[in-house]
Amino acid sequence: MPTTRLAISLIAIASFTSLFACTSSEQAAGNDQMAMAHGQPAPVGAPKAPSVFDAPQPVGATATCPVLGNQFTITADTLHSEYQGKHVYFCCAGCKPQFDAAPQKYLK
Repeated sequence: MPTTRLAISLIAIASFTSLFACTSSEQAAGNDQMAMAHGQPAPVGAPKAPSVFDAPQPVGATATCPVLGNQFTITADTLHSEYQGKHVYFCCAGCKPQFDAAPQKYLK
């Protein structure tokens, strides 16, 4: 019984952590599939994509996350914010709330 409880606790902690964290070095390098759930890593060698757009971008466009700097391809599930008429896309669920809390920090 104690082993089962421990396993369940560890699974719950890991699940919770993966929902809100996307700042580890592996995730920043684009190696964590959970971190990239809302955007797919951009092809190797692709030119650096912008992190801020004047208009909404279509699925398949390439963007750079303003929080982590990850370059990725926008999917139908990619998280997005609009700030002062500009459109910003995020590589993972953890980046959007960080940006929304202090957008001016990321739009230097």
